[in-house]
Amino acid sequence: MRGRTESCETVRQEIAALRAGWLSPGRAAAVERHLGECEGCAAVARLDSRIVAGLAEAPCAAPAPVTWAEVQARHGAGRPPRRRPVRRALAACAAAAALALLAMRLHTPPRPSPAPGLPGDEPAGDAGAFIAAHYVGSPGEMPADPNSALLLTMARANRVVR
Repeated sequence: MRGRTESCETVRQEIAALRAGWLSPGRAAAVERHLGECEGCAAVARLDSRIVAGLAEAPCAAPAPVTWAEVQARHGAGRPPRRRPVRRALAACAAAAALALLAMRLHTPPRPSPAPGLPGDEPAGDAGAFIAAHYVGSPGEMPADPNSALLLTMARANRVVR
């Protein structure tokens, strides 16, 4: 008798196939040899045999005879099919669309407002007024180039550069 191994798992899965005759002759011989050596797998094979024998002896009740007319009568075949109003379908579609729009609105992040002091807040072409209103620093630090002065002022206004 040996411990449970991977081959035990394989053999236990093949017990029903051995009983049904589905295994190749070589594999059937290997499974039978393992069952002769391993008491645990042999016990599983005996239990499988008892279950199959018990099922074979169990009484099987024959189904009651039913005619097609009885089936139709039970399921209302004589009645016309129910038609659902188109209005209900349209109302359901409208409600689904409204819920989808509401969900999109709730999950859409708000657009950020522009940072204060950006040229977009000032009238176009008024860079000099922007620099004069927002320049932080001593007048001696102001670059001679107006573009550099504008960029430095924007950066300092937004606290990017100190």
